[in-house]
Amino acid sequence: MLVGRLSIIALGTITTLAALDPGQPIAALVGFAFSLAAIVLFPMFFIGLWWENANRQGALAGMTLGLVLWFIPMINEGNFNLINGGEGLGIELLSTWMPAIGSALIAMPLVIVTMVFVSIITDEPPEKTKMMVRQCHSPDPMARDATAAEVVERKLEARDAATDGGEPATDGGQPTDVSTTPSDQPVDEGQVDGGRPPVDNHREDT
Repeated sequence: MLVGRLSIIALGTITTLAALDPGQPIAALVGFAFSLAAIVLFPMFFIGLWWENANRQGALAGMTLGLVLWFIPMINEGNFNLINGGEGLGIELLSTWMPAIGSALIAMPLVIVTMVFVSIITDEPPEKTKMMVRQCHSPDPMARDATAAEVVERKLEARDAATDGGEPATDGGQPTDVSTTPSDQPVDEGQVDGGRPPVDNHREDT
């Protein structure tokens, strides 16, 4: 969550600075923005929603690579006016095969492959996260005011309750049997049968 918020602030700052002295027509700026979304954001949302084993490490690796791949052609073509007096690096091969306005065509597949690879070689996400991904595509209907996280939480609570209910109550690891009386405690005959003394059926009536 913190990384996402910081990324939004950083992208907003970069966009504001670029808008002060654009150096490109508005149509080109819109194309750059769509390239950025396709390279950095789309793989994370697409893989994260459709593959339950996608994890945080894979998403961060993919987004970081996407930002680098997006910046390289932007700087090469001098869109930020940072290098060579705004002329950029001027690498003709890069401008031909990976132009800034269409960099997503090459960069997006690389980001997806990186995200999948890093997710495979690192730890899997928690089971609760996997259940949320499955719930997003579950054919079972949900209430309109319910979220996937709430449905998964109720499922986990029901599963835990069923698991706890299927086990006998224990006392220090041993089953508790309340129907027996410990043999080392004497029984008060005066308390038998609701507190009344036992009746002697062999007593003769006088």
